[in-house]
Amino acid sequence: MAWLPGLLVAFLLAAPADDYLADAQKALDANQPAAAEPLLRKAIEADPASYAAHFNLALSLSLQHKDPEAVSEYRKTLELKP
Repeated sequence: MAWLPGLLVAFLLAAPADDYLADAQKALDANQPAAAEPLLRKAIEADPASYAAHFNLALSLSLQHKDPEAVSEYRKTLELKP
């Protein structure tokens, strides 16, 4: 049971990134990439290894015609999940 506090901390730290991702997905589904972008940046800040957050940020940036930034995020996605 000594591992339980560590597991709880890991769960609590992971939850915000998931919340940001879920909210960003709703914005993308509503065709609001500009609203999704800051949420995805927060998700990445909370979990820099989240390839889903990086991919969705790349998609959001692409939809906003921010191509150089989008390419960088697509590359980061491929680094994380080849």
